[in-house]
Parts: sequence; structure tokens; C-alpha cells
Amino acid sequence: MDRFWLDATRGLTGGLQLRFVPTAKPKAELKNRLHLDLAGGPDWEAEVARLLTLGATRP
Repeated sequence: MDRFWLDATRGLTGGLQLRFVPTAKPKAELKNRLHLDLAGGPDWEAEVARLLTLGATRP
């Protein structure tokens, strides 16, 4: 998992901000979930494709 986040952020996390919001879905037994909504710039589709290649998933 550490490798994914290093690659996903390209090692640049200075401007990365996370906001944690409760979900309506119940927590699965013995499994924690983290859902991130990413806001991209003008080339967001390319960034989504890059993150999917790294192992990100869509709901």
C-alpha cells in the first residue's frame, strides 16, 4: 500500500489534503474502508487512468 501512495502522489504530498466523511454503508467485519474522491485539473481523465493503472479501483 505504501508503494501505491508513493507512486500515486509522485512523492509530492505538500498540497495533499484529506477530509474524512462518514459513509452510509456499514463497516464490513474485520475490514476498514477508505474512499477517496479526487478533484483533478483540466487533464483529470489522464490522471484517473494513471491511478487505475497503479491499482486504484472505481466503485
